[in-house]
Amino acid sequence: MFVWALFAEVEKYARKFGAQRVELMVWSHNAIAQKAYTAYGMTLQRSIYEIAL
Repeated sequence: MFVWALFAEVEKYARKFGAQRVELMVWSHNAIAQKAYTAYGMTLQRSIYEIAL
């Protein structure tokens, strides 16, 4: 799948330059993305709350 191949390249690039982690932001209502990232082995780190002005 193209998305996983792309993300594998992102990981490779990040490791090459000594990154400790790669972070992705996903909207809380995007259950499909959340499931996909979890299936890839990612873990939930935090929730961010906001108010529209």
